[in-house]
Amino acid sequence: MPERKSKPRPRNVALAKVIEQRLAEKPGMTQASIAAHSNLSYESVNKYVRGQVAPSYVNFMELARGLGLKPKELMARLEDEQRADAAGGDGDAQ
Repeated sequence: MPERKSKPRPRNVALAKVIEQRLAEKPGMTQASIAAHSNLSYESVNKYVRGQVAPSYVNFMELARGLGLKPKELMARLEDEQRADAAGGDGDAQ
């Protein structure tokens, strides 16, 4: 049976954008390197990037480490992205 591709969930899109922005900021950073530095599976990181699932609290903390951010820095970026989305922006203007 072919694998189903689930659609991004709106509440997870902001985190997906933040991760993509961080990947763009850090040449050489990949989903695989995020997974390796966060002790998360590649599959989990990939689902976060696609906006399919939201991480648990513990995984959010690990994800921040994998992104090279403090958890509060990741949360601030996420909040900024959510505000930009709510205002109708694309989140790229800072």
